[in-house]
Amino acid sequence: MLKTLLGIGGLQLATMVVMLARTKILAVFLGPGGVGLLGVVDKLLAVVVQGVSLSLPFAAIRFLPELSQTDRSEGYRTLRSMALTLAALVFAAATTGAVVSLLFPAVWGPQFKAYPWLLAAGFLSIPALAFAPFIQNAFAGILQHRSAMLFGLGHAGVLALAGLIGAAAGSVAVLYLSYAALAGIWLVPAMHRLIRALRPSPVPPLAGWRDVLPSRRILRFSAAMFLLAVLAPFAALNAHYQVLRQAGVEAAGWMQAAIGISLAVRSVLGAAHPIYLTPQLNKGGSWQERMRWAARFQHLWCILAAVLVPPLLIGADLAIAVLYSKSFLPATQYVALFVFAEVLTMQAGIYQGLIVAADRIRFHVAQNLASQVVFIAVSWLTIPRFGIAGAAFGAIASQAFIFVCTLSYLKVKMDLMPPLRITALMMYVLLGMGGLGWLGADGLVLHGTGGATALAAFGAFLAGLSLFLTREDRDGFRTWTSRLVRRRQ
Repeated sequence: MLKTLLGIGGLQLATMVVMLARTKILAVFLGPGGVGLLGVVDKLLAVVVQGVSLSLPFAAIRFLPELSQTDRSEGYRTLRSMALTLAALVFAAATTGAVVSLLFPAVWGPQFKAYPWLLAAGFLSIPALAFAPFIQNAFAGILQHRSAMLFGLGHAGVLALAGLIGAAAGSVAVLYLSYAALAGIWLVPAMHRLIRALRPSPVPPLAGWRDVLPSRRILRFSAAMFLLAVLAPFAALNAHYQVLRQAGVEAAGWMQAAIGISLAVRSVLGAAHPIYLTPQLNKGGSWQERMRWAARFQHLWCILAAVLVPPLLIGADLAIAVLYSKSFLPATQYVALFVFAEVLTMQAGIYQGLIVAADRIRFHVAQNLASQVVFIAVSWLTIPRFGIAGAAFGAIASQAFIFVCTLSYLKVKMDLMPPLRITALMMYVLLGMGGLGWLGADGLVLHGTGGATALAAFGAFLAGLSLFLTREDRDGFRTWTSRLVRRRQ
């Protein structure tokens, strides 16, 4: 498992490097104001994409793993029907959204009244925004993890190239139009490769609506997930709206920079969740076996997070300056809060996968809807007083709620619970990151003060982490280091 996680992480690291290059280009050319505007428009588009996609990208990774192993023809029919349905929905949404944006831009919010062409260009990118996660999840769903990661790397390249074109033109609208055009060149052959990988022999012909529309089981799943799919990005959009309204577009850019660091953490450490974890949990086996598998995954994930994330928290000011620019340095004090929320999200997501695999969709949707209400409520109460930090408080409260509800449900309804050692490790990682993030919030690296204290604290944190290592971890580490030494010799 560790080798697989490292392999996925390596490809995702390459993807992240490409995305960080895009971020740097946009930050330098657009500044905090342009980045803030781009972030708000992205959140608006995410609400629309999640709504019209009917959770079909998520359904691909939920249903294809089993079908691709047990009934290839039915797996092919399922993929084909989901792709056709998704195409009809997103192209209709793109056309409608672009027309409405040109004629009535204020429909999307008074902040957008002066940006009709920008909004129209953004809506034209909806087909690409919807099909990119669908194709990547479908590759993962048929257990082609490497293909999924390579597709993600190529898509990151498309995003980066579109960002470069938009930055050179000094226009966010050009960025969206470039992405829509370039993504089509990448997505069409990728979709062809995906279909060819799953295509049975002979190919089942289209047999009326049964092969055009997804099955009732998938449609029920999509209907159950619909409110959650829309409310989650809406909660994020609401937080961005509040910061934009109360603190201005520049502050929205600072918040986007802090969130960008947390997204970089998710990019590397969260890639294995949909690509590797979810398909494995949906393959089958007893629930005790799946819990043991999830616990092992959590153990390795926490160790990797504990090693990789703290340096980013300690050097948050340097990360902001390098990935964005010094005009974004006010975001430094918020980095740790958003990263903490992201780490909590990924920890809880490991056990949420068990609930989805068990088809406990009603509970999954209900608890996630409630968590988004918590996000909106806490953000609404705290942003007026704490500004950007209030948005992070909302995200943390939301994911803490999810964490407690998920573990409680698994215990009460399915008699499943992670081992005490794993629970202690999760808490240790969270508390350690919180403390190290607090030390780095003042900008230790560029100011040159307090760095030694933070490094000593990181060393103590790693020393404590060694208490959670198993014999297998130590043996694997010794094997890895010995191989590394031999290669250098």
